[in-house]
Amino acid sequence: MSAGGDALGIAIRDAINAIPLGTTYDAAKRDQIMKGVGNAIYDSGGLTPVTHTHDGVSPNGPKLVQANTHETPDTDAAAGSLHHTIGAGANQACGGADARLSDARTPLAHNQAQSTSHDSPDTDVAPGSLHHTLGVGANQACAGNDARLSDARTPLSHGIADSAKHTSGITADRILVSDANGLPSGTIYTNANLASAVGNAHNQFLWPQYSTPVSVSAASTRIIVGVSDTSAPRTVTLLTSQCVAGRIYHIKDESLAASVANYVKIVGQGGQLIDGLAEIRIVTPGGAVWLYSNGTAWFMHSVEKNVLARETTAASLTASIYADIIGVTDTAAERIITLPTSQVAIPGRVYAITDESGAADAFPIKVVGEAGELVSGAAQQYIGSSAALRLYATGTAWRVC
Repeated sequence: MSAGGDALGIAIRDAINAIPLGTTYDAAKRDQIMKGVGNAIYDSGGLTPVTHTHDGVSPNGPKLVQANTHETPDTDAAAGSLHHTIGAGANQACGGADARLSDARTPLAHNQAQSTSHDSPDTDVAPGSLHHTLGVGANQACAGNDARLSDARTPLSHGIADSAKHTSGITADRILVSDANGLPSGTIYTNANLASAVGNAHNQFLWPQYSTPVSVSAASTRIIVGVSDTSAPRTVTLLTSQCVAGRIYHIKDESLAASVANYVKIVGQGGQLIDGLAEIRIVTPGGAVWLYSNGTAWFMHSVEKNVLARETTAASLTASIYADIIGVTDTAAERIITLPTSQVAIPGRVYAITDESGAADAFPIKVVGEAGELVSGAAQQYIGSSAALRLYATGTAWRVC
């Protein structure tokens, strides 16, 4: 052992030997003796302690870790630490006497004055609440054994007296028709007027008819439209709303005086074509036309012409596409009748041109094609006094019938 080590051992021994065996000391005396041992160790020039760690393994002793209790109390560390100063900061602690802990803080107003879950069960509030009394009121609840819940309630009388099979026909009450039937929407037919609304031959409703002396839009509640005055041209407009598949109209000259000059013109309200044309005309007395729609356009089902359409003129003109007969009433000078190109393209289209003046010898009536189409193999044909020329279209030219 070194000299330093011997001195340390001797000092410790002497200090311990100075304590009589079996002696009991109080805490103060014990501390004094232990201090003496320490001083003896120090005075002996003992070894200076070196840096060391405690790993929890004997003889080094338990490992000591600095706890949060050793943190500086006034550094307001993160919220998860144990030491904070008193204050109102995010990482400070609220003082025990803080006035905010005893402030009643009246609640702010909110949107719902009373929760439906707290409604009084004796007040029948709005239907959306949870509590209602039992009764028959609008905001009361129906009792589970209410007699009305098991009442068969025989149906009230309705428009058809017989069963759905109609085993004995419709004999009583009334029939409600709608616009889809082509009859005035909402019209009620009762026993009193059913006979007048039902056709005798086929037991069907009569077609609703409308007469007008002026231009008109074909009503949605009508099928037959009659024009009773043709002292001037009249127009019947087919409504766009009625251009639906299967819709039909029958349009008739009831004046029995329609002509090429004073005609009944038929057009589509929204520009819908009629047999591919922007318009068609009734130009013969008592003429009529049946029309039907495919949903996007109108088509002529049939055309009723009691007579041929006659157009008269005292001067040269281009024949109307609606005329069949062109009568020239004045031949005091040369008159030229031009046949329209649109009509030569219709094979079988016929025109008859006649001298109604009876004096065409000096100035024969000349007939030509609008775009130079040949007329019976020539550029033109002539009509003499009181004579007539009947021509038909081949699709590219005109030929004499």
